[in-house]
Amino acid sequence: MKRPLHASALLAITAAFALVGGVAGCGAPAVGVTTPSNAAVAVPAPPVEKTAELAAKASLDPLAVDGALEAASVPKVAMTPAKDLRGKSRGDLDAAMRLLDGASTPDAAVKKVTARLGKPTWTENAKKRVWIAKDGKSCHRFALDADGQADIETAPASEWRMLSATAQQNACTGEIRKGGL
Repeated sequence: MKRPLHASALLAITAAFALVGGVAGCGAPAVGVTTPSNAAVAVPAPPVEKTAELAAKASLDPLAVDGALEAASVPKVAMTPAKDLRGKSRGDLDAAMRLLDGASTPDAAVKKVTARLGKPTWTENAKKRVWIAKDGKSCHRFALDADGQADIETAPASEWRMLSATAQQNACTGEIRKGGL
């Protein structure tokens, strides 16, 4: 058997109904209830973790200009002042290469080559040392890595090697050129 609602219960239900905004699709909300305007409703910002994650992914894009991956491929070059350099020939570089056969450790190799050739023309990332012997329109590069691996190569003086999408290095001077290639 159904019981009729008392007037006080009916009034309480009507007030609660008005507070929640009326019935959906039944027109305007009840009087006295405010609704936020479109300008007041803000779009929530993405979480900080998502933003950092997207930035990290973008920085590893190999085609991205000025990204972290590109910056990692460009070495930090420390040039030795010209007054501290000795003149070298291809024969000096070959003699230094023969000295490496007797070196037992990479540090010993660096000491022997530095004693023979003098200070390196430049150092890349404080690990790779490069000595240059100029020969007219070309140069001979003697490169000694931190692990003791050595290499001699000949390059034209005007040769620029690609380091990344927007950076090049001159093979004979060590100069790095960035930007509009």
